[in-house]
Amino acid sequence: LSCAPLSRDLAQRLLLEEILRPAVRSSELGHVGQVAAVQGIALYASKTSEQATSHWQFFVGLLESQLPQLHKPWSLTSAQGTPLCAVARLAELALLFMSDALLLFSEELQDGSGEQV
Repeated sequence: LSCAPLSRDLAQRLLLEEILRPAVRSSELGHVGQVAAVQGIALYASKTSEQATSHWQFFVGLLESQLPQLHKPWSLTSAQGTPLCAVARLAELALLFMSDALLLFSEELQDGSGEQV
């Protein structure tokens, strides 16, 4: 990853907007591609407090959507047919992003009332 500010790093911004975000929604890449795209977004979003704040709700929503699918550990797939290893990895990536963001940018992630975003 470049150390340049994201607003000036056209390559990183295009990677996020043109490749990673669409890859998360694409069924053509399969679960491995979607997990890799989410990992790329997490790396991108962990770079600055502004990016962490703007991606916070994405990762909260991702975690909320994945956790209920892990309720059947004896099964190899979720109720939606997703391999549990992919579901678990997506939940793990969301938790890792959130913990990294809190460690790096805890003050910036609080709203004016002192509550976490």
